[in-house]
Amino acid sequence: MTAVTAGTDPIGIAVNATTNTVYVANASGTAAVVDGAKCDAANRSGCHVQPPTVVVGSNPQFLAVDDSTNTIYVANSAANTVSVIDGSTRKVRANIPVGPLPFTLAVNQATGSVYVTDLGAATVSVIDAKTCNAKNVSGCRHRPITVNVGQTPGGIAVNTRTNTIYVTGEFSHDVSVIDGTTCNAHMTSGCRKTPIRVLAGVGARGIAVNEVTNTVYVANTDANTVSVINGATCNAAVHTGCGQHAPVAAVGISPRRVAIDPVTNTIYVTNAGSNSVTMLDGRTCNGQVHSGCGPAAAPPKAQPA
Repeated sequence: MTAVTAGTDPIGIAVNATTNTVYVANASGTAAVVDGAKCDAANRSGCHVQPPTVVVGSNPQFLAVDDSTNTIYVANSAANTVSVIDGSTRKVRANIPVGPLPFTLAVNQATGSVYVTDLGAATVSVIDAKTCNAKNVSGCRHRPITVNVGQTPGGIAVNTRTNTIYVTGEFSHDVSVIDGTTCNAHMTSGCRKTPIRVLAGVGARGIAVNEVTNTVYVANTDANTVSVINGATCNAAVHTGCGQHAPVAAVGISPRRVAIDPVTNTIYVTNAGSNSVTMLDGRTCNGQVHSGCGPAAAPPKAQPA
């Protein structure tokens, strides 16, 4: 195991696979730029080098990369902005005004849209990535349209197969299902409608989509579980499965974030309360097969009113 210095209190991290570059958001108001070619599992020659940093907004949280334009978007929660970094020059090209407490981001290259959760407003801001990127900042000054979602939206993920954006509501314990066809930076008619929601566990926070099995995994921080949502029956076009309780898998204490390796079909869940990472087998714990989800796979019982 090798560590690289990345700044004070590093929080969000994102990778541009095209340029083999890793970006890390720091509480000091910067984004560290790590050379993945010289600091990876096989080559550690550059890991001891202090990486250069880019000054962004106040209290940056998470990042998202649009490798088609080599643009890095950084959510600055204390500034209510999203910084637009040019990956070629390592300079901030613009700062986009968004809703209060921007937190997590997701890029949908199919529609040229960036979705940003506004933690303080129960909304998602939709940025036009075609007119606000590293090469073209003509649209960066415009305040993005927003769509209403659940309370305290802390996680967001895009399923490009179904053009669906899933957003967790930590305090409403649910996942909003946004239609990316009618709610994007260029088609906004669907953004004015409140999206359908699927009930998750208590404290729904981190979220990730496995497009191989069309499954959405949601980390339920206060329930110590991961909800396993069938993306085939709960997406932008099909809602038949959205009204059902999603099966859950037991994980560690206070799960926060979910990451998926589609090559090995493995789901990784970080557990802040138990200082551990749970690994789920995506072959036996997915939207259609629950045998490998563990003893907590059965849907929760309805609570009396």
